[in-house]
Amino acid sequence: FKPTAVAGEQIRVVAKQDSWVRILDSGEDILVDRILLAGEEFQTTDHRGMTLMPSNAGALSLFVGDLAVAPLGKIGEIRQNISLDRQDLLVMTAQLLR
Repeated sequence: FKPTAVAGEQIRVVAKQDSWVRILDSGEDILVDRILLAGEEFQTTDHRGMTLMPSNAGALSLFVGDLAVAPLGKIGEIRQNISLDRQDLLVMTAQLLR
């Protein structure tokens, strides 16, 4: 799960606590469908069209390069269809910083 990446293009999903995650590619094929344990991470540079569905949104941190993205939700919150597109994540973060 750790491809070589250009730092600003890399998307990282980091588990602060255990959380089941499903990550789909642009064709809705399942890339990841498992529990990420606290401290584990998923990294990708080929993120266009990918979506994330966590069972514990507050347990995950997302990063675009080294930039932390806005929180995904509360501890225990189930979310669906979170875009992992770099631009979408940056826009979501910018809107929360206003």
